[in-house]
Amino acid sequence: MIELHLNGQTLTLESPPVVSGTLDYIEVHFERMSSEWNGLHLHVFFENGETKYEILTLGDIGPEHHLNLGEGVWTISVVGYRYDGEVLAQRITTNTIGITVSPAPPIAGDSMPNIPANVVEQIEAIARSVREDADAGLFKGDKGDRGDPAYTFQVGSVVTGNAGTSAAVENVGTNQDVVLKFTIPRGNTGPQGPTGPTGPTGPTGPAGPTGPAGGVNSLNGRTGNVVLTKADIGLYTGNTAPASMASQLSTGDVYVYAPTLP
Repeated sequence: MIELHLNGQTLTLESPPVVSGTLDYIEVHFERMSSEWNGLHLHVFFENGETKYEILTLGDIGPEHHLNLGEGVWTISVVGYRYDGEVLAQRITTNTIGITVSPAPPIAGDSMPNIPANVVEQIEAIARSVREDADAGLFKGDKGDRGDPAYTFQVGSVVTGNAGTSAAVENVGTNQDVVLKFTIPRGNTGPQGPTGPTGPTGPTGPAGPTGPAGGVNSLNGRTGNVVLTKADIGLYTGNTAPASMASQLSTGDVYVYAPTLP
């Protein structure tokens, strides 16, 4: 186990021998940290030539960070970050120290690969730590200022404007409590439609009043319903009545031609 001490910007090391060839075994503990490092996000660097580990953590480094150091001299440095929301509020850097990793004894098969810490695993580890701190109430801040009063919006009315005018929206309320009045113009008059079909015949009307009485028939001094006799009209075979009969009939009377009248 590697033990690191942080005192201000001074980084020191206490560690038993570290041997290469291990897989997901090496741990790093931070001991005797000065107060300014409390609650900081730690960015720990292990470098050996072109091989580099960059581990993000809020505390100790465990096997889940895959710190598999190969043989040789490794440099170690730490940077601490403090954020105010999403804004970087503080950063602390340290000196660089070295640690020698001894060669491993012969190992059957291939040598152990260097497996840098998976970035997703680092972020998940930090997220878990932040969640635990939040649940413990470590991030509870001071009570904020009173916010602005809430705004309200509602539709007040919808009216019809004159044809050819523009649509409009008007706030008839206040800036705080908005009430919207909508004016929608009326459409233009459309063309006349076709003539509809003829309706059904109506019922028969009531009978009219009785007309005035007609004149009185008269023939040869007789009035009323006159029955013509052979003596009245005489026998004739022509197309005209005798002159003696014509003188007895009024204008408009009907001549009766009856050559076989008895």
